[in-house]
Amino acid sequence: MARARVGLCIALAAVASALVTAPAATAADAVVLVSGFTSSNPFTTAASECAGMEGEAWTTAAPTLKAAGLTVFTAPEGPGGAPPAPCSGGGPLPPSDAFIDTSGDLDTNGRALARFLAFLRDAYGVTSVQFVGHSDGGLWSRSAIAQADAYAGVRVLSLNTVASPHTGSFVADAAMLARSVDCVVPDRRTAQACRSLTAAARLITSLGGPTAIAELTYTYMGTWGARQPFGGCPVTVLDGTAFSVPGPVSQVPRYYNPSDGVVGQASALAQPSRSQAGGLIPAPGFQRVIVGGTYDAVHTGILSFAGQPTELSLQPLADRLLTAVRDGAQSTATCNGAPTPGNANEPVKYGLALRTVRASSRSGRLPPKPAGDILSGPRGMQAGCGARSMIGDDPPGIPQFIIAPIGRCTRSIKVTGGTALLLRRDPRRHVDLTADGRRITIKMTGRPVDSFEVEMGTGRGGKLSWRRLHVDDRGRARLPRGGPYAIVRVIARAEGEQVRYASAVLAT
Repeated sequence: MARARVGLCIALAAVASALVTAPAATAADAVVLVSGFTSSNPFTTAASECAGMEGEAWTTAAPTLKAAGLTVFTAPEGPGGAPPAPCSGGGPLPPSDAFIDTSGDLDTNGRALARFLAFLRDAYGVTSVQFVGHSDGGLWSRSAIAQADAYAGVRVLSLNTVASPHTGSFVADAAMLARSVDCVVPDRRTAQACRSLTAAARLITSLGGPTAIAELTYTYMGTWGARQPFGGCPVTVLDGTAFSVPGPVSQVPRYYNPSDGVVGQASALAQPSRSQAGGLIPAPGFQRVIVGGTYDAVHTGILSFAGQPTELSLQPLADRLLTAVRDGAQSTATCNGAPTPGNANEPVKYGLALRTVRASSRSGRLPPKPAGDILSGPRGMQAGCGARSMIGDDPPGIPQFIIAPIGRCTRSIKVTGGTALLLRRDPRRHVDLTADGRRITIKMTGRPVDSFEVEMGTGRGGKLSWRRLHVDDRGRARLPRGGPYAIVRVIARAEGEQVRYASAVLAT
């Protein structure tokens, strides 16, 4: 009998030891948190010792979700694919090919995230997940959903995004346009202001990574999104609106305004809008979109010029994510299910603005202008149309520089606090661009030009170099192979007029 008790004690001790060393986060259903570009977050599980170690992005959302009893994993990510040290609670660690490079290519990161789901399936028994993505994290989640073969057996029940640029970021658009404009102009003041803008554009590119910034343009997102299969699961979208530029929506569309400083409202809420050239920016092909809420917050701490909170720091936003995840758990349709037949793989058409550069005079004046221009300059600069501000009290941009879409002004614009540069839209001409895979068609519309050229840009060290593409007599050109995207610019010339530029980044 004593020997039996000893055996029982040994058996109980073995069970207790197994319970201590077993992965605490093992569960069939899981929430996966994916933060955005340039962020750094470790791999963490729901183990109690990982509480508070989920990374700076998730200090509010992660404890809120975990307190509700949900099994939460954070995806390992960092610039260059180097995440911080993980916390697994004694469980397995993901392989390095499941690490996300937060300054890298969208679909490459989608593949890494798909491998991460396969790892969760194999190592933790996960059979269903819900994504919560901030910024680019929502796009990487979309890409992973489209690569479902990599994690067969795992159902994706919902996609929940905070300020994800589903149709692009106007700051990325402006940065790529600024990098496409040549600053060789007769007026010395304009040339100097132009060089300041291109320097700011290179700074934005260096902060976010050249690939990430190029792939955040609305032209790239449109061509990329047209190829992304997506099922009928619920997609809950939330956005920040700390910045607002004065002007009616007819002049400053919701793709630009209001915004969280990086992503405009229409893009974050996965809604259609229009570009400043008047062309349609289509919504992504989601079947069930739920607008989760709008919050007076900025995209990231670097944009908090006046002390505004960041989106992910807000408890009400975290509470709304919890509601979305609870509702998503009841979904019968999956994100990675068969998509509804639509227009996937059909040509994508854009109307692009032709732009010139124009600096304010020494007296601080810009001439009257139509709607659809972009105004830039040093932070602290103000621009007014009579008594009305054109850019608001705290316009969007980066800490050093303003990049703001502005509406119409029928009188001269008064500029104070620095030299303003106007990326002026030509109201009499624009470019119609049709992208069909690697084949593009360019058509100039409106007032005739003497000639136009189409060039493709390649970049190293923050600079772009250009080579001319052959365009046939029907305006057709073929993009060379290589890389996930192509940067295209159109240069239009007319006698006695300043050179005009249009640009687009296209998924190839």
